[in-house]
Amino acid sequence: MLAETETITLTIDAAREEAFRALDQPEPLPQVFEERPFCRYAPIERRIETARVLIINDLLRDERDLSEYGRVVWWGEQAGRNLARERFISGMALENIEKNVLRLVKNPTTVRAHISEIEQAADEFKPEAIVLSGTLTDFDFYKPSILESFKQFIHTTRIPVLAICGGHQLVG
Repeated sequence: MLAETETITLTIDAAREEAFRALDQPEPLPQVFEERPFCRYAPIERRIETARVLIINDLLRDERDLSEYGRVVWWGEQAGRNLARERFISGMALENIEKNVLRLVKNPTTVRAHISEIEQAADEFKPEAIVLSGTLTDFDFYKPSILESFKQFIHTTRIPVLAICGGHQLVG
């Protein structure tokens, strides 16, 4: 009887092990995907001859951009670290936006400005389009005057605006 029990246990253990091995194997792709690459790359053609694009940095620059709430929550060294992180990421984001404009437009002219300067930059540069970057921080951390002046600008401008991520929330 004992030998029979051991055999059953070993058989169950072997079946369980085989099932786990099967789970570790990737599922085969449907035949359609086996015949061609999963994602086809289509090169982008630069069809637009020229464009004047104002790229707006929506991230916080320094303590001048912080609300009272932001100053209370981010005090001392933490404020410096968080703002440095915002500046670092905004630099990468703006560079990425500029590269994408270059991929689409043959002869672009771009200018970067901070959200607090959007109205003045638009008046001086006369862009054909505006691109708003994303954000990292809740808008509670932004100085209310920055948000209010942006609200007034966005409600009155006739310039097309592309808003990315948090920039889209800001427009809303």
